[in-house]
Amino acid sequence: MLRTSTFSYAAIVLVAVFNSFSAYAQWHKTILSSVKRTVIDSNRVSLGIYGTHYRDLLNTRLDRQEFGYEGADLSALKGENTRFDMGVGLDVLYFLSPTLSLEYSGSSGTMTGANAVQYYESDVRFNGLALNLALKRWVTIKSNKWTPYMRFGWDRASFSTTRYFEKEPGIPSYLGTEKTLSDVVDRLSLGLGTRYHLNNHWHMFGSLQYASMASDAWDGFNYAYGSMRGRDDMLQAQIGLRFTPGKTTHLDRKPHVRAGGAVRDAFMDSVLKANISGLQHLRQHVDSLGSSTSRLLGIKQDSINRLKDDLRRVEADLRQKDALLAEVERQKQEEQALAQSVRNDLSKALEAYAKLGIVVKELEGKVNIVLPSELLFATGSSAVNVRGKAALLSMMPVLKEKVGMGIMVEGHTDNKGKPAANWKLSVDRANSVVQILTSTGQIKPERLVAAGRGQYRPINTGTAPADLAQNRRVEIILTPQ
Repeated sequence: MLRTSTFSYAAIVLVAVFNSFSAYAQWHKTILSSVKRTVIDSNRVSLGIYGTHYRDLLNTRLDRQEFGYEGADLSALKGENTRFDMGVGLDVLYFLSPTLSLEYSGSSGTMTGANAVQYYESDVRFNGLALNLALKRWVTIKSNKWTPYMRFGWDRASFSTTRYFEKEPGIPSYLGTEKTLSDVVDRLSLGLGTRYHLNNHWHMFGSLQYASMASDAWDGFNYAYGSMRGRDDMLQAQIGLRFTPGKTTHLDRKPHVRAGGAVRDAFMDSVLKANISGLQHLRQHVDSLGSSTSRLLGIKQDSINRLKDDLRRVEADLRQKDALLAEVERQKQEEQALAQSVRNDLSKALEAYAKLGIVVKELEGKVNIVLPSELLFATGSSAVNVRGKAALLSMMPVLKEKVGMGIMVEGHTDNKGKPAANWKLSVDRANSVVQILTSTGQIKPERLVAAGRGQYRPINTGTAPADLAQNRRVEIILTPQ
């Protein structure tokens, strides 16, 4: 008996673990689908401007110069004639994936340095590509603010350097003249950086990188000997600001899973289905193992029956909620389809009046028809003119056919004149339109509602005549009943 009971408990544990794994697998599938939509819907490009500081590193290796003098490389920020070496640059950042981005940058500036022998000034320019690897989790549910990254870069570096020698005791006299060197060489760099997002379109960035060049002549102190080239090292610090154009935010800013909307609903739906499946498996094992567990624990049969009843009620509730969610979604889709159909039919019916300012639009299952007051009424009047009446009658076949749509007529005015008079005029104009729509008997009066909004719902807050004309209008709003 003990062995049978132990087996029963082990089976129950295995079923629970299996159900948890199934729910996790469904959740993981939802996550991956959301990540794919996020990547497709995101802006991948940012444009930036930055300031940079160049720091020439001391190379302690000694070598023979072309004129026979031996010594160490110059070091920046040493000597009375040096200064804080700065430059400016522009870059373009393109995201290949949520973690991998390609950067093109170009910068120019000035470097200086000095030792006991000489002082140099060098105009430097760098143009090249870099690959940035973001150091973040591949799945997140919140918008990122800080994004650290590693940077691997290659540049074409050009320089033009002038060096000035100090005449001191023990220094050969032929070193006392200026000498200019120019060249174009390759540069490799490795560094770390971070991006900080101020909002959906602006972010600051900063980086520090170690770079090595295929020539040490840019400080005018060339160790080249024969056909060989020397090497020089530097540190480069950058800080700048980037802008992401367009209506969508940058891919680096967006979370990997949007926390809400369709993703949340899909996740909850997967959890409900996994729970239903798990409860069904659990119920089968309770049925098969009920006798042995009751003997072991002394549980009466009526307790097991109550547990079964509870499980049945939970399953029924879950099925009812699932059916309710499906029905709500179906009704929403039907309303949207009906609204799109009505919008298309009205656009065709009012095609002859489109140039007169009539607008037909659909939003969240509703259809809104905007008619300028100048099309329907004379100034200050609530009587519909002949042209306006023809436009209203052209909509009658569509409104008559779509019996499932309620009709609200709203009158609107500008803010010129007294508010009370404007309100009365908007009500009178709405009533006049309703009378025309019901005059032929094709539309039942109980489908219509007339309302006056006066000057209190403008669509343009400007004061120019064209702005005020947009506020003088009649809106016919069709809503599914």
